[in-house]
Amino acid sequence: MRRHLIDDAPPDLDEVEAIIDKSPRTPTDRLLTLLVFLLAIAVWLPIFALFVASK
Repeated sequence: MRRHLIDDAPPDLDEVEAIIDKSPRTPTDRLLTLLVFLLAIAVWLPIFALFVASK
């Protein structure tokens, strides 16, 4: 489905398409991805806030 949109694109977009195709398919995978994303935000947001507050 995505193929016809990027057939004339540079070769490196084939790698991007491969990454997209490997993205989570099952609800469990999507939930785990969301949890990891939220955990990353929960870790970096306080660090960023402290950095901004220290200036």
